[in-house]
Amino acid sequence: NVADFGAVGDGVTDDTAAFQRAVSFAQAANSSVMEIRLSSKAYNIVGTIVVNGGPVRFVGEGYLDFNNARPTTRPTKGSWMLHSSPTGPLFQFNGDLGKCSGLTNIAIYEPGHAAPGAGWLPLVRDWVIRNENTALAVRPSYENITGQFFSRGFAFDEIYDLGKLEGVHAWTYWSEQTDVLLWQQANSVTVSILRVDGLWLDRIFAFAANVAVYVGQGTAGTGKVIDIGGLYADFCGRGLVCEGIGTHV
Repeated sequence: NVADFGAVGDGVTDDTAAFQRAVSFAQAANSSVMEIRLSSKAYNIVGTIVVNGGPVRFVGEGYLDFNNARPTTRPTKGSWMLHSSPTGPLFQFNGDLGKCSGLTNIAIYEPGHAAPGAGWLPLVRDWVIRNENTALAVRPSYENITGQFFSRGFAFDEIYDLGKLEGVHAWTYWSEQTDVLLWQQANSVTVSILRVDGLWLDRIFAFAANVAVYVGQGTAGTGKVIDIGGLYADFCGRGLVCEGIGTHV
């Protein structure tokens, strides 16, 4: 559990270093640990959690992702991670040795946005998850993740051999106010896929995005086969955009 490495989970204390210590422990040569557990708390991540080689999975205790009031505050139940970094992603997965890494049963909250209203603009973040340069049979697995990703959700570049993104709710737990949704519809991308082969997507729910799933060209090539089993693009500008030359979706 991340608490064993100093994570507080009070929504205020910076828990980035504690998560990084947990990653280092899980990747140690004398450790058989692969799963890092999160309690039903809110973990404030001010930096970026980097997983560079070595399989690590972050496992939460589930979440309540919205309530009917949409009060612009996150629900209190479940395992929440606060993406507070002003410049970097919440998670950065790199390297060929990071096979089977990923996260499951976790909700994402982005703090610091202005109150909804006319001319609303978010505090733009980097991608929540970047999984890049992990070419050799990496098989990442991301399951049961929720969050209102105002600008960018998940980025995959150079992943081969049956990765999985399943049970994602890019959902309005924060606000359904008109100016908020209009900004998302003009700017946000839920999932970006570049040099990827064999990525499976299923039960993807994107609300009020400009593009729910984008498939394009990487700097050193294109993707091959992307399998989408279930995509619900609700109030989105475009559900699927494919610009990858020779890519099959």
